[in-house]
Amino acid sequence: MPELVKMGAVGPDTARFQIADLASPCEQRCQFCPRSLDVRRPEPGAGDLVPRVRRHFEHFLAHHPQHDIVLLSADILRWPDLHGLLDLAAGRRVTLLTPGLRLADAAFADTFAGRNVRFDLTWLADDPATWERMTGRADAWEKMHAAVAQLRRLGLPFRLSTVLNTTNVASLPAIVHRCVALGARHVTVRFFWPDQVTQRRSFYDQFPSFSALQAALDALAADPPDPAPTLDLTNVPWCQIRLPTSLPVFMRPGKAAHNTHAAAGLPECATCSEAQGCVRVHPEQRSPPAPVDPEQIRANLDHSAAVLDAARQAGGGAQTSGWVG
Repeated sequence: MPELVKMGAVGPDTARFQIADLASPCEQRCQFCPRSLDVRRPEPGAGDLVPRVRRHFEHFLAHHPQHDIVLLSADILRWPDLHGLLDLAAGRRVTLLTPGLRLADAAFADTFAGRNVRFDLTWLADDPATWERMTGRADAWEKMHAAVAQLRRLGLPFRLSTVLNTTNVASLPAIVHRCVALGARHVTVRFFWPDQVTQRRSFYDQFPSFSALQAALDALAADPPDPAPTLDLTNVPWCQIRLPTSLPVFMRPGKAAHNTHAAAGLPECATCSEAQGCVRVHPEQRSPPAPVDPEQIRANLDHSAAVLDAARQAGGGAQTSGWVG
């Protein structure tokens, strides 16, 4: 069994507590996720996982005073003692990072009524067939719409994010339009990162090209939703692309991009031999067609700073946090 929990601060006001994926498995089988093909089960004697995790969580709360707590696993909603952990965290605000399918069950969703909890849901596609190809579930599309409806019924805060791979990267404009139609004013875009530990070529084949990401962003800029949401691209290889200046697109400050080296400076980053290797793409994709342009990196950073400054001046907490409800 891997390490049972991982914990630590991720900011001055936020701390993160992660339960091992195998202890709380996901009910989806996403084609891009190495964990989806992991058939291991918890080690013998794992019946004491609940009290062990509870003890870890009590230690975590005692040593991390942050008000905001992020709880996650492969699917934290499947953790049998989830509400026990929420009870321990009373007085703090808890974000549950989850695929979200279980929330389609009204009775289950009702168990969160009145709690200081919010949900970060993953929205993967804009049509049922693509969602089924990505997750292996024919009912995922219907369940996710039902999950959002339940959260809105209960007035529980949620936000939406997506994970781009070769199957859905071209659908990014449609995904963002759908998220806005569901009430989102902020969409977090994550790029699929293959797991280096799992040596499966199929996972690397899911890595979308930078040109495909650029084309999707350009298409979104040409036909933005109304109102246009803010897009958080912190978890994409943004130094390989041009941020659309016509959209409120940003990277959060203080977090280095996956394929840049903050201490090296822009010229060094632009010519770094690891510029592609450290985004963990397949070897055939590691050589860019041209060196990264330091001026483009600077333009991206400046645009990002302007978007965040404008949101702050407008009192746009919702713009930059994205919580609905």
